[in-house]
Amino acid sequence: MLDRPDPPPDDTYREITEAWLAAFRTALERRSAAELSWLFVADSHWRNLFGLSWHFATFSGQRTVAAELVTRSVWARAHGFRIDTARLLPRAAKVGGREVLEAIFSFETVN
Repeated sequence: MLDRPDPPPDDTYREITEAWLAAFRTALERRSAAELSWLFVADSHWRNLFGLSWHFATFSGQRTVAAELVTRSVWARAHGFRIDTARLLPRAAKVGGREVLEAIFSFETVN
């Protein structure tokens, strides 16, 4: 079970996560892989576990991840992206030797 530490007093992690998610939503709404790619590091990976399509697949690389997210979110008509604080409060973590903010977000699809 994951620990759920208290957020910092000024809720900095949530504010940063909300700003990132707002940029993510905007890029998807504009169907702009170029805008979306700026939100990921060069060696990013995304594993689609039937979230935006019925295809189980892993995508690697900033540009590939962004292009696939745009394509698949358009097909699924994904919307309502929001931080899922019931599952995990945004928090600092170390993943793959890199300091990151970790958060879970939820969304709906039509397809």
